[in-house]
Amino acid sequence: MRVPAHLFSLGVRPSAIILSGDSAGGNLALAFMRYLHDHDGLFPTPAALLLWNPRLDLATNAETIRDSENYPTDYLPPAFLSWGARLHPTSLGVPTWIQVSGREVFRDDCVRYFNALQKIKGNDVELYEISDASHNVILTANLVDRKEYAKQAAENAADFLKSRVLL
Repeated sequence: MRVPAHLFSLGVRPSAIILSGDSAGGNLALAFMRYLHDHDGLFPTPAALLLWNPRLDLATNAETIRDSENYPTDYLPPAFLSWGARLHPTSLGVPTWIQVSGREVFRDDCVRYFNALQKIKGNDVELYEISDASHNVILTANLVDRKEYAKQAAENAADFLKSRVLL
């Protein structure tokens, strides 16, 4: 809570803040948005939300991960993924962009979450899928020689922001 308070004390306008999170950071970004929603008026909402391969259900167990059809094409070990809590869809109040990779174990969770968000009145949400990528395309693009995927995702996120947020 200190970061938004500090930003506002410096005179930063909420319309100049884009909240973004990758993987578990996407979970944190959504949790923060939920906190803002549940504590209306505590802080102004940011201009937009970018979620990069968000880890939405931190309580998924290792067996569920191994059962995913994308388990052989992703690199996250099941033991790493068996902790945390689940986020439930809510009214976010800001334009929200979700990037997902077609070969990651979280793909189905992300698509389900996107579909649930779309059904909530007032949500403005867009899903961008890179069909032939694994989890965390921005971080792993150099490692798996898929720099074009990272570039495409960044360009799509920029286009989303340009169409929804006055920059």
